[in-house]
Amino acid sequence: MQDSDSILQSLQRRVDSILQKLGTRDEIKKIRIEIANLIFDYLHLMKNSLGYWEKMYFANSILALAWHINSAHKPPQDSWLRLCLVSLENVFVPPENRAANRPPRNSQTYSLSFDQLIEAINEIRTILQN
Repeated sequence: MQDSDSILQSLQRRVDSILQKLGTRDEIKKIRIEIANLIFDYLHLMKNSLGYWEKMYFANSILALAWHINSAHKPPQDSWLRLCLVSLENVFVPPENRAANRPPRNSQTYSLSFDQLIEAINEIRTILQN
């Protein structure tokens, strides 16, 4: 497995590339697919080390992407996609840099499994392919 610095650098390059495309308003469907694939790739990368923090931010990232897809605004505002990317970046915040006063943990987040997260992102990927 790659070391954490190279993982973060790779993620940051991909996120920066997507953000540049958002700024130019490229085809939104392609951007959504790229984001869904990014979540999928990094979720697989973290499969064996999904703690509470990682589950919470992967779930937030998936939800923000879904909110963008289902937005009442036409065209949807970029804010959901930006939130999605920020949440994905937060997955990789080192434990020593995580806020000491983070929100209380809840059992629903604890109970999320890798398979449930993969199922959620795969559902979005399927929708985007149609």
